[in-house]
Amino acid sequence: MLLSTQLNTGGLVDTDCNDAWADTETHVLRINVSAAGVVTFLFDGGAPTATQAFTFDNGDVVHPFFRHEFNAALPDAIEWISMECGFQA
Repeated sequence: MLLSTQLNTGGLVDTDCNDAWADTETHVLRINVSAAGVVTFLFDGGAPTATQAFTFDNGDVVHPFFRHEFNAALPDAIEWISMECGFQA
């Protein structure tokens, strides 16, 4: 699993979390953003094996999205079960 972030025009920052799963496994990915803009990445309810620190600037608009990539020679199936967006309490 790869975390990718970019603040303004600072360039893309990728972090390999070293977390992966085998066929037929199900996992929960979660990204929390506090009122102060501090981002917390979660993998099955805990911190990923490797992570990165990220904080949004004041006034940034946050747009959630998910990107799934696969090897063209060995395409993988993905089943998206649910997605929730809302304010963090």
